[in-house]
Amino acid sequence: ARRTRGSRRQTRGGLDVRARRSIFLFFCFVHHAIAGGPSLIMSVDVGTESTRAAVFDRDGRIVGKGSALHATTHPQAGWAEQDASDWWSGMGIAVRQALADAKCDRSAVGALCLATTSCTVVACKRDGTPLRPALLWMDARSAEQAAKIAAAGAGDTALAVNGDVDLAVKSGGDATGGRGSNTDSGHRQSTGDAPVATLSAEWMLPKALWLKEREPALFEEAELICECQDWLNFKCTGRYVANACNMATRWHCNGEAACAHTARLAVGDESA
Repeated sequence: ARRTRGSRRQTRGGLDVRARRSIFLFFCFVHHAIAGGPSLIMSVDVGTESTRAAVFDRDGRIVGKGSALHATTHPQAGWAEQDASDWWSGMGIAVRQALADAKCDRSAVGALCLATTSCTVVACKRDGTPLRPALLWMDARSAEQAAKIAAAGAGDTALAVNGDVDLAVKSGGDATGGRGSNTDSGHRQSTGDAPVATLSAEWMLPKALWLKEREPALFEEAELICECQDWLNFKCTGRYVANACNMATRWHCNGEAACAHTARLAVGDESA
């Protein structure tokens, strides 16, 4: 049986390495911003199997923790889905537990740090109403769509951001079916002289294309195709805010080019 991402990550003090790293960086960023104000930071990590919350003081010490499990369903082999509403209710449970464990009121919390799985895809209305169960990061149903995107985008510099043949992320559902090495020329598809980059079926774009091709009515009804992080950002703040790291490493967004494009727009460059 395939091990989940959660089982591969090391844990320390009940929180995985990804969550602790995110919390530490965020803590450094806001430490001075909240000086003189509320003294605690709430951290939340929505993982594969559960939602965890922890309250940190200004010295980086955990003073309260909480957690809530959420279920994963597997309608078919290679498929994995979760109910987005479970993340939101679980977040509420975990946060309330952490506050109770810290013996503090929510008014003592000056900032919140949120980390989630990447490439867990939600189709929803603009008000956040999910239209179907979310496609969990490990869902590999879109192998065919990953291959289509790789072939159609051969030579496109966008795919070179994270779909380079020699740097491609491998998985059992990628465009080559998980066979061989990234650099094995025997497994490189070609269009002319340009090698086709390997994409993982776990990523955002193949999953979005699967929804468009296999569930067209739902795709048309959806006002947003977003990730778990984006959806929870909306639930917390009323704004959909995408994760720049996910965009660069999983959506083929060339951040350098995007920033240059934005800068040209800012100065009125009509060629942008």
